[in-house]
Amino acid sequence: MTTLAHPASGSPGVGLRESHAHVAMLGRELSALALHDCTSRGEALDRISREAARRREAREPGWLLAAGVRVEAWDDPRWPTMPELDACCPDRACFVRGFDYHSCAVNRHAFESAGLRDATPDPEGGVIGRSADGLPNGLLLEAAYALVRDAIPEPTRDQWRGMLRLGLSTLASHGFVEVDDLLSQPWLGAMLAEMHDAGDLPLRVRLFVPWTRIGEEAAAARDYERPGWVELGGGKAFADGTLNSRTAWMLHRYRDPLPDHPCGSALMPEPELRAAMKACAGVGVWLAVHAIGDGAVRAVLNAREANPGTPVRIEHAEVIDRADVPRFAELGVTCSVQPCHLLYDTEVLKRQLPHRLDRVLPLRELLASGLEPGRGLVFGSDAPIVRPDPEDSIVAATSRRCPGSPPEMAVAFDQAIPEEIARACLAAPGRK
Repeated sequence: MTTLAHPASGSPGVGLRESHAHVAMLGRELSALALHDCTSRGEALDRISREAARRREAREPGWLLAAGVRVEAWDDPRWPTMPELDACCPDRACFVRGFDYHSCAVNRHAFESAGLRDATPDPEGGVIGRSADGLPNGLLLEAAYALVRDAIPEPTRDQWRGMLRLGLSTLASHGFVEVDDLLSQPWLGAMLAEMHDAGDLPLRVRLFVPWTRIGEEAAAARDYERPGWVELGGGKAFADGTLNSRTAWMLHRYRDPLPDHPCGSALMPEPELRAAMKACAGVGVWLAVHAIGDGAVRAVLNAREANPGTPVRIEHAEVIDRADVPRFAELGVTCSVQPCHLLYDTEVLKRQLPHRLDRVLPLRELLASGLEPGRGLVFGSDAPIVRPDPEDSIVAATSRRCPGSPPEMAVAFDQAIPEEIARACLAAPGRK
């Protein structure tokens, strides 16, 4: 077992650290039909239709999985409907994943494969989108999304091994020498250990598993840990949803919120957050909490304040209320952010949170409050949510806008930081 060292600590290394990724899922995403570069619903539907036709002609079995959809960036920001996907892909289940991994659109085959029916109520913590007549429209959010995701046939072990190799090699090609995997599968540790023992592991990996199984994972880690290469880093919890799904937990309402969810969704109340912190501290590891909205960030900080000494990372922290900025350094909470998401979230931020743009990724304030680059403030990508190119985070942190866009498109430009500081947040430091 690893000890309560800082998440940046370990054995010596040179290169970059990817502080938030999903390595096997990156490989799986790269194996799916890519829709990330589509600019409209029509273009996405056409690509799905052509892929469905190709598979029919080739008599390929299985689901049609498409990935990377960014509806808020389309010229007609509306998800494909179930009837539209039925028409494009009538003979097999079709699952169109949003780039945030919290939302999807599905056809009737996929919907019913998860045991869902027209009269199925919203699951706890999820939303089944409906048209004006009350029938499901194919859009699924959070827990509803998870129901269909979990119905997708699981890849074989050999397929996962190939996807894992693809994910690791992709990260290595960008100069990363270590990665924190932020929702590790139960089999991942053993597979990484096999690769290490065969001399085939290109970078160091720390695993963060669902906090509810941290005890059993801590016991299993005795077999798969390879010090300095494969280690259990901690547990993972989710305090809220995402911005593009309008389920990130905000202190102030969205301009155009989901029905009955004016400020998004609180997925973990503070008592449960405190329980997760105690469980992870009990086996000597960190708790990493997904918290995108300022409401979720505050809830995690409150829970941490009630658990002195518990090692905590807040993942994403895309919107932080001014009053909560100094609490990270005061409480010793690591702020693990992905500036590159600004390049993908500009549209939804300006559409849904125009009144809170000044609170988006307040990097300059966080540093001024006492967070140290590369230790208290660390950068990642959340790949495969977005691509793992470290230069994307450098551009976003220093310019606060997409390359080539006019200065007025910058989001909270006064929070831009110098390039050398941004690079320090990505560096893999010397490890103890």
